[in-house]
Amino acid sequence: MANQDITSQSASLGATGANVLLRFLTTEFVRAARDWGGPIRYVMDVSPALSAMGQKVGVRVAPNVTSRLLTDGSAKTLDDDTGTTVDVTLNRTRYCAFGITDVAAAMDGRASDPMLISSRVAGLLNGIEEDVMSVATTGFTTTTAQGTYNTALTEAAFGAAVSQVLNQKPPDDGQLIAMVRSGATSYDALLALPAFSYALNTGLGVGAQVSQNMGQGRPFHGARTFMSQAMPLNGTSTDNLVFHRSAIAVAMRNLETPPDGLGVLSETVFDAASGITFQIRLQYDITRMAVEFVCSVLYGFAVVQPNYGCLLKS
Repeated sequence: MANQDITSQSASLGATGANVLLRFLTTEFVRAARDWGGPIRYVMDVSPALSAMGQKVGVRVAPNVTSRLLTDGSAKTLDDDTGTTVDVTLNRTRYCAFGITDVAAAMDGRASDPMLISSRVAGLLNGIEEDVMSVATTGFTTTTAQGTYNTALTEAAFGAAVSQVLNQKPPDDGQLIAMVRSGATSYDALLALPAFSYALNTGLGVGAQVSQNMGQGRPFHGARTFMSQAMPLNGTSTDNLVFHRSAIAVAMRNLETPPDGLGVLSETVFDAASGITFQIRLQYDITRMAVEFVCSVLYGFAVVQPNYGCLLKS
C-alpha cells in the first residue's frame, strides 16, 4: 500500500482494493484468520533466561535413575548420571508489516488502522504457533506414533498415544495436552466418539458440542484436548500431538528499540490468548511519505524431552 497508487492495484485503498473511498464504513470489521487453541500456552517458556542477552539457553533434562537394594556390609554404588542439556536457540525473526501513505490516510481518516493492525498481529501469531507445532511431525520418534494418515482418529489410537506418553512417567502435574487439528479425520472424528462428545461420559456437566475446547480443554483419556489449526497438515495427512508441557521449550525476545530521536515508537505487547510476547513498532518512511507499522519477535524452540510426546496421525 505504501508504494502503490491509491486508485489502482489490488492492495490499495482505491476501488480495486479495500474500496474505502467515497463511502462511510462501520467501525466493526471481519477479523483475519486466527488459529484456535493457543498451543504456545502449553509448552515450556524459557524466555526469562534469555531476556537480556545471548543467543541460546540450555534446558537441563533430569536423568532417569533407579534406586538400588543395599546388601548389609556391601559398599554403595554411586549413580553419577548428570542428565543432559538441550539448547533452545534464538534463530528465527518473524514479522508482519504494512504502510499507509499520507494521501491514503487523508482519504481514509485512518479508520482502517485497527483492522489492518489486527490482521498483521494475527498473521504474526499464526506463523509462530504453526512454526513451533511443526515439531509434531519429526520431533517425537522415541515413542511409537499412533493412528494412520488420511484415516479417522479412533478412541483406541488416541488412548494408545496417551499411554505412550504416560509410560514414560512425565511429571504428574496435570499438564498432559492433546492438540488435534480441525478436519474430518481428526477433531471431527473425535466429536463423533460418544466417549468424547457427551457430558454424561466426560463429566463436564454440559453437552460437549457447545464449545470446541470447554475453556480449559476437554478431558479425554487423561489429556486436556484442544482443537488447533496450528497443527501440521500435509495434503490429506494430519499430524496431531499428545505431549507433556516439558516436551517442548520456547524462548522469545523482542528486537532492540531504536534510540530516541529517530522517529520510531515501539511497545511490547503480551497476548494472553496465545501466550506470545511481541513488539509493535511505528516508524515513518520519508521516501514514500508513509507511516509504517511492524510487529515482530525474535524466537526459537526445541524438543527438549522427546519421550514426553507422541505423534497422533489422522
